[in-house]
Amino acid sequence: RNFGAMWNPALTSYTQNFLDMGERSFRMLFEQIQAKRAGDDAPPSQVEVVQGKPCLRASERAYGDGEIA
Repeated sequence: RNFGAMWNPALTSYTQNFLDMGERSFRMLFEQIQAKRAGDDAPPSQVEVVQGKPCLRASERAYGDGEIA
């Protein structure tokens, strides 16, 4: 499902895959819980790269005469 379509205007300048973000968030949390239960150090934090295609919000689209909506 395209949950990004629920927000108008868009929340960010990138299309977002909420299913993938949810899976990655769950995996990070699960790894932290598993490490704590095993008495290990928490897994290192990872820098997440923005994934998705750039998209223009309606307020950022330029009209033919150069005006911004």
